[in-house]
Amino acid sequence: MHSMEKYLAEEPFALRRSERSDINVNDRFEMRHFAQELGVDESHLASAVEQAGLSGRAVQAHLGCC
Repeated sequence: MHSMEKYLAEEPFALRRSERSDINVNDRFEMRHFAQELGVDESHLASAVEQAGLSGRAVQAHLGCC
C-alpha cells in the first residue's frame, strides 16, 4: 500500500487536518505526512517548526519551499 493511502487509512481525517494552517508536532502521522509533502525527514521538519513556528506557511518559507 502506498504510504499516503496507508496514512489516510490509519487517519481518516488526515486530509482535512493537513489543510489546516498549523502543523501538529504531537501527531506522528501528521509529522510524517508534512515531512513527505515538504521533502524533508521528520527531524528536519521538527527543527523547522521549532525555528519558524507551527504555521505550515512559515515552515514552508523557512525550508525554502513554495
